[in-house]
Amino acid sequence: MSIILILHVKGQNEKCQIGCQSCNNQIQNTPCSQCYEGYQLQQETGICQYTQCNPNLYFQIQANQNSDSKGDCVSVCNPLYLGEPQTNLCTKKLTCSTSFLTQQNFINSGQAQDIFVYQNQYYIALQSGFLSVYNMTDMFLIKNLYYDSNDLKILNINGFILVISSNSILSQWEIVNEQRQYGQSSQIYFSIQYFIKQHNHLSSI
Repeated sequence: MSIILILHVKGQNEKCQIGCQSCNNQIQNTPCSQCYEGYQLQQETGICQYTQCNPNLYFQIQANQNSDSKGDCVSVCNPLYLGEPQTNLCTKKLTCSTSFLTQQNFINSGQAQDIFVYQNQYYIALQSGFLSVYNMTDMFLIKNLYYDSNDLKILNINGFILVISSNSILSQWEIVNEQRQYGQSSQIYFSIQYFIKQHNHLSSI
């Protein structure tokens, strides 16, 4: 049974960058000269940074809108989006256009529960009982990491891989060095609080 994984890195925007009101759009990656309201121009880089969200939040622009100022401040970006600290924006990273046949890399025929980008270098596929780590360049399987027997839930929150165990212990899973950290940075804390609020809201519907 084949599994086709549809992933492709989004190409560069042909026009001005998000939040930029004035630029030379004939030159690729040109610095911005004037940003829209709500954005601040970073003189060193020419990048427009959104400034209306609280710390540890990113601005998620509403889909199908022709405005860079309509959206919400979120701690967890929408699926296929990543929070960019340089711009404080949720930036789309993936579109469906290129197919990679990965049958030889999957060790079961089940469907991945979630697929996301990790540290801008890897694709992570959450499977039943384990996760798979792929190289972003060629979709080569680097390794499979199996869950511990007491792992209750594996979460992808804002680029962090968090593990909730059956004894209510929360840890951050560093999959590169295969270690778990039992502590919370401020960003992880706010991401967890957002997840709990969303979960409680859905449970009450």
